Amino acid sequence: MAAEGVLFERAQSNSSYTNESIAALFSGRFPSAQAWGAGWQARPDPEAPTLAERFQAAGYATGMFSNTPQLNFPAFWRGFDETECYAEWGHSGLGPRLVDRALRFYRDHRTGKSFVYLHFLDPHSPYDPPDDFYRKFADPPLPRDQWMRLWEDVRPHVPALVETGFGPGDPRFADLVARYDAEIAFEDSNLGRLFAGMRRFGVLDRTLVVITADHGEEFLDHGYVEHAWRVYWESVHVPLIIHAPRALRPARLPDRVSLVDLTPTLLSFAEISYAAEDFDGTALFRKEQQRWVFMPHGKPIIAENLMQSRNLVRMVQDGDYAYLAAQKWLSVAECSEAAGKEREIRKDLATGKRPLTDIWGPVVHEELYN
Repeated sequence: MAAEGVLFERAQSNSSYTNESIAALFSGRFPSAQAWGAGWQARPDPEAPTLAERFQAAGYATGMFSNTPQLNFPAFWRGFDETECYAEWGHSGLGPRLVDRALRFYRDHRTGKSFVYLHFLDPHSPYDPPDDFYRKFADPPLPRDQWMRLWEDVRPHVPALVETGFGPGDPRFADLVARYDAEIAFEDSNLGRLFAGMRRFGVLDRTLVVITADHGEEFLDHGYVEHAWRVYWESVHVPLIIHAPRALRPARLPDRVSLVDLTPTLLSFAEISYAAEDFDGTALFRKEQQRWVFMPHGKPIIAENLMQSRNLVRMVQDGDYAYLAAQKWLSVAECSEAAGKEREIRKDLATGKRPLTDIWGPVVHEELYN
């Protein structure tokens, strides 16, 4: 699909946290630009139509199928005729079930216009891939009872683990990365099965396909792990492939783009009218003589992580520079401490025992990268 489509080498999400990131994708607006866009309760703005609602209004059959509990809320379902969420925290390997559900939708709607959003939770902690995929990446494979659990064994103990050698070159660290890579490969195989089924139903050749992600993942790149804690490049750099061979020439593009660009881009492809001022993103393609041509917007790319129990930080990427500015900043040791007490911290914030931090308040930490 990448070889036949347009692959963006420097695409990024607008948050490293799922709710904020998908709210931005569904609305074309940054997390902080929405009434419910920021933090743990991030949702698409209830006052603005979502991408699905715009397609639904244009006569498309719409479906949303996922296995991530973070999206199992009515605010994310707006505009979808059919929804199904297989939501169990810490349960990996549900990709085949999602593919089966999506293919039933395509089978039922093969003669009309359809818009489908399919969200796979893997690759995601707890990094629990099927054994045959795990063995392709693990050298040597470890018994499951020796696997380190990201949330319980790693995240709350990073400084202590690093003191014992945890990191590149350490078998425990290598196994964690191998399991993450194996989950990527497993989900890639599920996508292959999805596209084979769409081709079998005769819909793939007339469907514009977008492959992307809501965030990346850190593996001690900046001293900590996982995502939804900071917005370094590793945790917001995502794949982005747009596949429509009849309309797009294959290309690999180095331009910076982000998920807020997808709503105006997809509406443009579908020739659904919209007001450009409704979005923080910009349509990435313009139609010229029956072909769609990439139009770089050159705007700075913004990512935000606005979770009160963690860091409150933004990154602005402009050209070769990345600037990070935080209203609240936790060291690696403080991230680990917060990870071990997160439920307590969130309760204290909700009840007023801990003060909230102004997401537009003074900057207390900043970093600049070339």
